[in-house]
Amino acid sequence: MPISFGRGRRPADSATSDAPPLNAHLLKVIESAADKDLTGALDVVERGDRGRGTIYLYEGRLYAIALEGYQPAVAARLQASGALDEGRVDFLRAAERPGAAAVEQGWLTVEGLATTHQEYLLSSLGALLACDRVRVSLHKGEVTDSLCTLPLPIDALVESVRLRAQRLMADGRAFTSDDEPGATVLRPTGSPIPDSLGLPEYVALRGACDGRRSLDAAAEQGGFTRAEAVHLAAMMVTAGVLTPAGRSTEPAPDDRFLVPESFGTV
Repeated sequence: MPISFGRGRRPADSATSDAPPLNAHLLKVIESAADKDLTGALDVVERGDRGRGTIYLYEGRLYAIALEGYQPAVAARLQASGALDEGRVDFLRAAERPGAAAVEQGWLTVEGLATTHQEYLLSSLGALLACDRVRVSLHKGEVTDSLCTLPLPIDALVESVRLRAQRLMADGRAFTSDDEPGATVLRPTGSPIPDSLGLPEYVALRGACDGRRSLDAAAEQGGFTRAEAVHLAAMMVTAGVLTPAGRSTEPAPDDRFLVPESFGTV
């Protein structure tokens, strides 16, 4: 059932004034569905049919988002976080649904998988709300069992999206002056990662930043979103572990998005 076709931006509030504005039309549709305790899906098509996403709600709470052209590298992400060793990751890479396979093998709890998926959900919601103009249609009763989190309240998710957008802009300024930090190329300086950055994600991203590929491409290799990769990179640039090496001139893939934040912009 078609709902509407509209555009419009809702300005960020004073607490997040640096964050990009959100699509007021789409946000209104999502909030209306939440108020009605909808169980179903909202199909969102970016103008010019450049991208399509589906937002899934259960009793008015959001629990999954699928973006056409983006498939999270869940196995790589689990390896980058130190949750799984290389042998288990190789098994999961061959699985049709690596997250579910990890749970079935007893390597990951359902709650742990939901937490892993939550990062993709937040980044995907932010990408959809960043679109300038979208067409939205409602499908009552439609559900999914892919890339699910626990059902989460819309207002908390939207506030997280705003804060994440603000942090992404602030983090990107640590190593680039343009508005597309994902296109920056970074290389290791040879300095060790300090103990204060003692998470395995830092090691994984440093290994993916080889002085040739873009930060978005490095993020894809580790299963990160752009928001995560830019934050990790900013911390390592500040610590002298990574340094900018120009801007990538590689064209974006025409068959997929490297990170969910590319939706609507590539």
